[in-house]
Amino acid sequence: MVHHALAEGIFARVSQGTAHLQSSQRYYLTAQGIGETVWALGFATPSDFVRTYPRPESG
Repeated sequence: MVHHALAEGIFARVSQGTAHLQSSQRYYLTAQGIGETVWALGFATPSDFVRTYPRPESG
């Protein structure tokens, strides 16, 4: 499913790592992915979606 979503442009990934830590990948919703999620969940605007599901705090 993730590979399909990546191919469709719904998700993208970024690699991260350092000389001392093994490289890992993080996935995030693209603008297209946010738009499709907004539609699928019935939100009126992307802002409504983001206010309901804010990005978790790092730390």
